[in-house]
Amino acid sequence: MANFLFSSGEVSLMKKLHTLLLLSLVLMACAGPERKKQKELQQLEATIEVFNAAFAEGNLAVLDSLTTDNYIHTNSSDRAFSKERWFNYLESRSKDLASGQLKIDQYQLLEKEIQLHDKSAIVTGLVITSGFSKGNEFSRQIRVSNYWVKEDEVWKRAGFHDTRLP
Repeated sequence: MANFLFSSGEVSLMKKLHTLLLLSLVLMACAGPERKKQKELQQLEATIEVFNAAFAEGNLAVLDSLTTDNYIHTNSSDRAFSKERWFNYLESRSKDLASGQLKIDQYQLLEKEIQLHDKSAIVTGLVITSGFSKGNEFSRQIRVSNYWVKEDEVWKRAGFHDTRLP
């Protein structure tokens, strides 16, 4: 068995390297969950952008793929209703978009705040929308709350509530 002798300077350097290695491992272990959270946040934000663009354009296939089967939709002027009823409205709205009866000039989600909870998230914000409906100009500000869940590695909207602002 070999007996290695190290100078005190070498021992001191090895202790420092050992400490640095341990510190690096601890930092990497701590950074893992934060990086995962950032990745989830980025994926959700990208999904929200796609969802909102699909809504503005009336793209029902994309909206269907990004809502849960048991989706619940609540407007400030109505009781909560199912995905089926919301899609009945969306089909009519999509026809109005295609015919020119409805024209969306602006649809933006501002003041967006996201609270992640593992595989779900609550998203709040202010929707600013404007355009023309059946020849009449409109401009609305709507405070929204959305509930998102991650199903099969895809973020999907599971719930919606809005309140129109005066």
